[in-house]
Amino acid sequence: MLTNATILRIDRANGADAAGRTRWTAGSAIEVRCALDQISSQQRYTLGAVLQDADQVVFVERNRLTAANESAPTNGSRLTVLPDGSSTMQTLSIVTTNYALAPHSGALSHHELYVRRDQS
Repeated sequence: MLTNATILRIDRANGADAAGRTRWTAGSAIEVRCALDQISSQQRYTLGAVLQDADQVVFVERNRLTAANESAPTNGSRLTVLPDGSSTMQTLSIVTTNYALAPHSGALSHHELYVRRDQS
């Protein structure tokens, strides 16, 4: 997989505060290479309304997460990502997740994390 960004942290959703805002449990510092891309027309067609709040997709290989002692991120989690060639980190909230199977083995190959860029 060609990569163009690094996941630096995965914060897991941990309920809500009194105002109904999501709380997160801060993740450990990691360096997991990934591919950050725009959502394709085919992905929008396949997943439909599920993606209405997402504006990017992060592809991350399962074995890279495992090597960093991380489990698959879940809906509502938050990623801190540093795109290659940038000094500005992005905070991305996971709207929904998908996965892909390796064509020959049928084993889980990578995760597709459909995200929206946080403004804060």
